Amino acid sequence: MLNEAGLLYTCTDLDLLPVEERDRQLAEIRQFNPEESFSIVIIDNIAIVGFQRERIKEELGLT
Repeated sequence: MLNEAGLLYTCTDLDLLPVEERDRQLAEIRQFNPEESFSIVIIDNIAIVGFQRERIKEELGLT
């Protein structure tokens, strides 16, 4: 969806990170989503948990 909209983004697969980097990333994610549920999309400090297409489009101004 983000590719189709021509947006730049970063996608991180936490399972593939070294332990220290994964822990750092998880600490950052906990600020937005203490339950650490995935997937999570963070747009301008707003966390959207799960794939919520319409909410993501709304936050990106694509509606």
